[in-house]
Amino acid sequence: MRSFRRTDHLDALSAWRGVADLRHFVTNTLPAAYVKCGGELLHSSDMPRFVMWPVAAEARPNVAEGLERLQSMTKYGPGPDAFDWQWAKDNV
Repeated sequence: MRSFRRTDHLDALSAWRGVADLRHFVTNTLPAAYVKCGGELLHSSDMPRFVMWPVAAEARPNVAEGLERLQSMTKYGPGPDAFDWQWAKDNV
């Protein structure tokens, strides 16, 4: 599934036990280099590029659900069902 049916987007989806585990991965492993230069690699956009949400242990989220959460956060702002790093820092 392509993001919004555009060919210049890349969808990635991963599940983590918690925000701290994801933060460690993003800041202390290979993706850290990508995060640091992400603005240079990606087209500018008014839409957020990243969203987190709670998932039950047995659930298996998919890209379509991720896009729905991203659209929701874009429209309504971050909250308990779709949030960004800042919201997670302040609320999780």
